[in-house]
Parts: sequence; C-alpha cells; structure tokens
Amino acid sequence: MVILGFMFNYMLRVNLAMAITDMIQINETSVARNSTDSVKVEGVKRYHWDTYAKNDILGYFFWGYILTEIPGGRLAEIIGARRVFGGGMLAASLLTILTPVICDLPIQAILFSRVLMGFFLGATWPAIPPMAAKWIPPLERSKFIANMMASSLGAALTMTVSGLLTESF
Repeated sequence: MVILGFMFNYMLRVNLAMAITDMIQINETSVARNSTDSVKVEGVKRYHWDTYAKNDILGYFFWGYILTEIPGGRLAEIIGARRVFGGGMLAASLLTILTPVICDLPIQAILFSRVLMGFFLGATWPAIPPMAAKWIPPLERSKFIANMMASSLGAALTMTVSGLLTESF
C-alpha cells in the first residue's frame, strides 16, 4: 500500500513535466509570458507560454512543497498519518484532474494550483515516519522504509507512459 501510495505521489508530481512539452506553442519567442490564449495545432490545444512561464509552472510546485515539510510530520502526529497522507493525495489528485481547466485561466491560476499541489504533496512524505513508529514493528521498519523508497518507480512509469500518451493522443 505504501509503494502504491508513493508511486501515485511521484506520478502526480511529474506528470505535468512530461505533458507541458506538448502543451506549449512551438514558436515561444513571439508570445507574451502571461498570455492565456491558446491555439489548436493539429487538433491539439497549445498554450502561448514562453520558457519562463513554463519554468515557473513546473517550479512553483516546490514553493508549496517546502512549506509543509516540517509541519506535515507534526500534523501527522496530531491528527494521524492516514489523514495527512490521504488528504494530501486526494487534494493533489483533484488539482491534477482540474489542471486542463485551470490552464485556460490566467497563468496566475495555474501557478497558484501548482503551489497548492506542492503544499498538499509536501506533507505526505513527513507523515510516514510517525505512521511507521506507530504501526510497524521495530525489526520491520527498515523493510517498510525501503519499500517506501522503491516508490520512485512511479516517476519512471509516469515518464514512460506520459511520453507514449502525449505522442498518441
């Protein structure tokens, strides 16, 4: 369950990094940074985001992420790791589902949603040690943490599958 949870965590984190390469207008130099216009190229909607906007969209995730690293562990001790991990994953998943709609709004909306996504996912990692301390027998904790760290398979799968989906659809 931990492996799957963190695989999905990584998937939520990196899916836009793969998709954004096919979301932007090819000629980036002639567009404004904060343009909300989009065009259809070969039946696919493309956004007028320059390199700076693209980098901001991807990087703003980490501004939210660093805000909840320390409070996330303490919150898990107070209200429970399942609630922090589950709530963070649910909120980030909903934001991911809404991302195509948010992209049609002014660029500040997608930047804000990326900060929020980082905020929610940032609390998930520090929620696990309190859970391990409470639920996992001492002699099995290293195996538990190793399984948790194996969840980076989610990023590997997402990068492969996202590339295929972007190319196909």
